[in-house]
Amino acid sequence: MISLETVRFLCGYLASLVIEGLYGKNGLMSQFCSQCLKNLVGIDPTLGRVAVPFLLGALDPGAVNQSHQVSISYILRLKRHVVLL
Repeated sequence: MISLETVRFLCGYLASLVIEGLYGKNGLMSQFCSQCLKNLVGIDPTLGRVAVPFLLGALDPGAVNQSHQVSISYILRLKRHVVLL
């Protein structure tokens, strides 16, 4: 059986990779990363305390500094309620 600390470590490590992937230029990769982050928060809900403030900060129009980030900002705005669960 896997310990809680191991699960949290793996989820946190994967979440850091996934958050970087959210800002990729490929829309499909951004979509997969969004779903992966949702699943990681489902596995370890405490991860939401890190992910939600980061994602809400990304919705600020001043945070968008590249044209390809506009689409992910829009996607995150639509999926914000899913991540908060």
